[in-house]
Amino acid sequence: MSSYELFSLVFNLTEQKNGFFITTHSPYILTAFNNLIQAGNARKKIAERGNKPKELKKLYSIVSEDKILDIEDFGVYTLENGELRSIIDEENRLIDENIIDEISDEIGYIFDKLVDLELGEE
Repeated sequence: MSSYELFSLVFNLTEQKNGFFITTHSPYILTAFNNLIQAGNARKKIAERGNKPKELKKLYSIVSEDKILDIEDFGVYTLENGELRSIIDEENRLIDENIIDEISDEIGYIFDKLVDLELGEE
């Protein structure tokens, strides 16, 4: 079980919803949480259509019910120039994928510079 799955499982299984503070620059972790949040978005839409058992079964075969997250339980922020800014895309009800891509690009840029330095290609 991955760390993000463990966080979601503990969060969902406790009666009192305890909060977690997680700091990361990892696009993998942010994308993984987005998957669990998207599962929550899908479950809400299935419920709106009348809780169709076949659709729920398929959903739970992809993401187990006890790991699904609700965006309403999330706060995801970036700190830029001393200011805290939410990176939740309210329209899509997910962590903003553009921010995740920017993090990936920044990490890739640093890696490329390190490889260039190793190869003597400044």
